[in-house]
Amino acid sequence: MSAALSVRLKTTLVRQPIWAFVVLVFVFFSLISDHFLSVGNLSNVLIQTSTIGLFALGMTMVMINGNIDLSVGATLGRLESRPDAAGIWRATPATAHRRASLTSS
Repeated sequence: MSAALSVRLKTTLVRQPIWAFVVLVFVFFSLISDHFLSVGNLSNVLIQTSTIGLFALGMTMVMINGNIDLSVGATLGRLESRPDAAGIWRATPATAHRRASLTSS
């Protein structure tokens, strides 16, 4: 590791110690669980955080334009608490039956 990279890494960790914490948590859980680094778990994490990521991206665009919209949090909370309101359907027998009954009427 070059001296410049070492100094840069130390400076980053002093200014933003959260990254050291993230690395420690990642290492801890990867040592504790055999399934932590599995493809299924990582894809599950990506799927679960995609909604928040999309809202954050949209809010970033709003803030870049110099505006602010406080209703984003309430809208996200509403959509996350009611997946059927957002049009998100899970592939379970209960939701399949409910979807069939809603579309047939």
